[in-house]
Amino acid sequence: KSTEQGVEIDQLRAELAQAEAESGEHRDAAARSTEQAAEIGNLRSQLAQAEAEQGDNRDAAAKSIGQAAEIDKLRAELELGGSEMEELRAKVVAAGQLQEQNASAAAVEAELRKQCEQSETTQQQLLAD
Repeated sequence: KSTEQGVEIDQLRAELAQAEAESGEHRDAAARSTEQAAEIGNLRSQLAQAEAEQGDNRDAAAKSIGQAAEIDKLRAELELGGSEMEELRAKVVAAGQLQEQNASAAAVEAELRKQCEQSETTQQQLLAD
């Protein structure tokens, strides 16, 4: 009976050792699982941050594109305003030339009136004589 008990004790010791080994493996696996869960959490956090930065970059790119379009629009308006300004300058020059011509015409007209008046005066004197 003592031998049977010894065999049984040895068998129980072997089962205990195996159970402890499996338990150790489970603990190791649990520790690895915890580390992996932490790494997964870290990676998720990094992914969320990268996606947020990408979103910010997209927003900045869209804003930049909008600003570039506005700049192009303003440039076009400026060019149009520049050509309108050139047209106005040409009109001002033409108006100045017309003003000069009018002044010359007025001077010629004044000279002609003066000559007509002198001519009339001379004619009246001749008729009076």
